[in-house]
Amino acid sequence: MLEIIDLDIDFKTKDGLLSAISNLNLHIKAGETVCLVGESGSGKTITSKAIMRLIEYENGVISKGNIFFQGKELTSLDQKMLQTIRGKKIATIFQEPLSAFDPVFTIGYQITEMIRKHLKYTKKEAWNQGIELLRKVGISEPEQRMKQFPNEFSGGMLQRAMIAMAISCEPDLLIADEPTTALDVTIQQQIIELLKSLKEELNMALLLITHDLGVAADLADRIIVMYAGEVVEDASVSQLFQTPHHPYTRGLLKSIPKVEGQTKNKLYSIEGSIPPLNNPPNGCLFHPRCPFATEKCKKIKPQLTSVNNRLTACFYAEELIKREDWEDDHRTERKRQYIGGLAETKDHSQSEILIDIQKLSLHYSFGKGIIKKGKVKAVDNVSFAIKKGETFGLVGESGSGKSSLGRAILQLERITRGDVLFAGRSLGKLRNKELGAYRKEMQMIFQDPYSSINARMKIGEIIGEPLSWHLKLSNEQLKAHVYELLEKVGLNPKWYSRYPHEFSGGQRQRIGIARAIALNPSFILADEAVSALDVSIQAQIINLLQALQKEMGLTYLFIGHDLGVVQHISDRIGVMYLGKLVEIAPSHQLFKKPLHPYTRGLIDSIPNTKTNKKMKMEGEVPSPVNLPSGCRFKTRCPFATERCSLKEPELIEIERDRFVSCHFPLLTN
Repeated sequence: MLEIIDLDIDFKTKDGLLSAISNLNLHIKAGETVCLVGESGSGKTITSKAIMRLIEYENGVISKGNIFFQGKELTSLDQKMLQTIRGKKIATIFQEPLSAFDPVFTIGYQITEMIRKHLKYTKKEAWNQGIELLRKVGISEPEQRMKQFPNEFSGGMLQRAMIAMAISCEPDLLIADEPTTALDVTIQQQIIELLKSLKEELNMALLLITHDLGVAADLADRIIVMYAGEVVEDASVSQLFQTPHHPYTRGLLKSIPKVEGQTKNKLYSIEGSIPPLNNPPNGCLFHPRCPFATEKCKKIKPQLTSVNNRLTACFYAEELIKREDWEDDHRTERKRQYIGGLAETKDHSQSEILIDIQKLSLHYSFGKGIIKKGKVKAVDNVSFAIKKGETFGLVGESGSGKSSLGRAILQLERITRGDVLFAGRSLGKLRNKELGAYRKEMQMIFQDPYSSINARMKIGEIIGEPLSWHLKLSNEQLKAHVYELLEKVGLNPKWYSRYPHEFSGGQRQRIGIARAIALNPSFILADEAVSALDVSIQAQIINLLQALQKEMGLTYLFIGHDLGVVQHISDRIGVMYLGKLVEIAPSHQLFKKPLHPYTRGLIDSIPNTKTNKKMKMEGEVPSPVNLPSGCRFKTRCPFATERCSLKEPELIEIERDRFVSCHFPLLTN
């Protein structure tokens, strides 16, 4: 169906052409799912945009090679001919659905626009077809939803609406660019199942772009690994996961936190980052980061060749896969983690409590002017404690109240009821000036390393700002301290005078961490601190956080939606749903034997998890404005009874260190 031959893609810059893709060869058969994986900057999205010739709107140019779609050569077509293919024959699901929809038009108008253009339907016919499409992708009450605007949809619903728009003309090839990256694990699983069913029903070919290898394993027939604009491995899913043949593929697989076994062991990480397009290394592009590189790799570029019925670009693939450490590290690492061979565990049972959250509630009133129509119970009567030196993980879907709870703990939000004790002292009763002294002890690492750093300040000024605010230091002392912090987080002190735009996402997150630890705090809130990063960079940051915790005696509240990451770094985990804690347990116990149906549903939603019988959570999270009576999870729980509707369960300890809020906990699952 699709064949790309020897494709080169360049971008026009003020300094001339910049090579982004080199000698790309790729094919997709009818009905096949091919997945492109690799770190940010590897060329995945550029490849997908080149197929539809969208790079021409971004100063891109196809300088060499051919793209054949159903026998038709696309690179020579004019824009008018391309318009007959885009949307009708080839459709795209974009990564960020909110930015892909026009906010001033209804969902219905935008879905029917494509139908009217390509299928020549009347307005009424197109509208009815749009309703059926929304129903097909699992959106309830489609007649009403068609009349709504994009801002009235949740993230998961918007992604479904975009899929509806993409399949409206029943395309032969669907390109899905990171369709699940910004979604919770439950919505992610629903989108995966939806794409599978649509592919079967419409007999579409699917080109999936992702950096989540779990999603790739769940959806793909074949996986193509890209690095710095080139394909380095092309193999079936079973081939790739059983025995990767390229060191880069092996590194990506090893960097993934496993949802099993003990925690606190150091994650494998690929050191360094993808080379800049304007200064690529000689020879193999991966050799500066490859632990197996030789002098030959530094001088000669390997070609993509057939090895053991798959394609790989490595001189030593056949030799490397026979090495004991190659297979041993990849296949038995999980087993060693599970029996605790590499794990470093700490007993916090006797540790002193640092943060004590007591019946904390955070409610937001809404309405116009002085007339308040109602309240959103973002956090509702939550109590738990975090011990010194501990990492307490917090998981749950978007809207569960995780970030609101974190901000309330740091006193960044005015608490409605309850209190937060820091080392036994009530923070809620402190005045602003008194609270300032405690600000030094409590710091935050933000989710987005791009928006959380002032682009107009040098990184030395960014890191030094809390020091100059709280401490009386001379310029020389301040600079020396910042140099020390840069070195501590793995950055070169010589970069003191550089600006944020000169750094990668992982490096910017290190800058944010340096700023957070500048005042030697006791407690750090990490709010989705690694969710925006590639798996290899994510592993580096997790290892850094663990090393700093050990060195400085830090206590973490780690908020995340990637359950593998949270399980790896946390000692204990709290599970939130609609403003309530529904379960608290030691990390390894929670994943081995969840007690609450919601926890079980989250774990079973992780892509590629091997469980005999998975529990599926149907439907959307209820509105926090109109909460269900009794148990808040009852509307999605397969075990709900009449009792669940009548009485809200309390969070009680039913085993040592295990708390659950459920009338019928899963004690025998």
